[in-house]
Amino acid sequence: FFLNSEKRLKIFNKLYDLKVFQNTGQLVFGINSIFPGSAYLDFYNKKLFISSATGIIGYSNDISGDALTFKQIKNNISEFINTKQFEKDNSFSVKDLLIFDNKIFISFSDEITNDCWATSLLFADLNYQELKFKKIFQSSECKHSTNNIDNEFNAHQSGGRIVKFDNDNILFTTGDYRERSSAQNKNSTFGKVLKINLISSDYEIISLGHRNSQGLYFNKENNYIISTDHGPEGGDEINLTDLNNKKLKNFGWPISSYGEHYGG
Repeated sequence: FFLNSEKRLKIFNKLYDLKVFQNTGQLVFGINSIFPGSAYLDFYNKKLFISSATGIIGYSNDISGDALTFKQIKNNISEFINTKQFEKDNSFSVKDLLIFDNKIFISFSDEITNDCWATSLLFADLNYQELKFKKIFQSSECKHSTNNIDNEFNAHQSGGRIVKFDNDNILFTTGDYRERSSAQNKNSTFGKVLKINLISSDYEIISLGHRNSQGLYFNKENNYIISTDHGPEGGDEINLTDLNNKKLKNFGWPISSYGEHYGG
């Protein structure tokens, strides 16, 4: 990646210097082929980490110069998602990357049984030569791509965002895969923001009624969560969950929305 431009931004009366880097080709074509490939970033120990949508992971030591050079880390993500899934549909992919406490977490489209999907979570001890991922969370249910109650399926509606909650727990979003009733079902892990314990893999539903939350921020000091939800047409949402209020938060999907289904 080479420096393309530099900008100065003023946000809430604070000035920020922004460097814009452009990739020279390796990530230009992703699973969609005609569009730039998705990638996920995280900072850890003064290194910038990147994962492609297909699970290529690398890191760059120097993030202060005019170029970013990433060194690839060998990994075993292809044991969990690979060309078998990519060839079925270009919406099946890695969904997010998180690193903390010397561990790296990856969310991905998981084919639980043939053509039946959920968003699962992998982790590995951070190693710069080779990452050996294991599954830490998998839903007890999956959504079939053709045999489902709504007669619709969309793996882009899969959530997958991961953020740190504390040393023993992470927050994890899941979409409804377009089986809309799942978002209101408290016995389902779909359409939720979950808190997952990293020791036991047990989970707690933090909020429900989500279509496809892929933005997530936890404010530890004031104990609240902000999530952004890709809604239907005209119905995107920014949601605030006050964790000081112990009542389970329900954001309404698919019962209540400001938008309308794509296509009417």
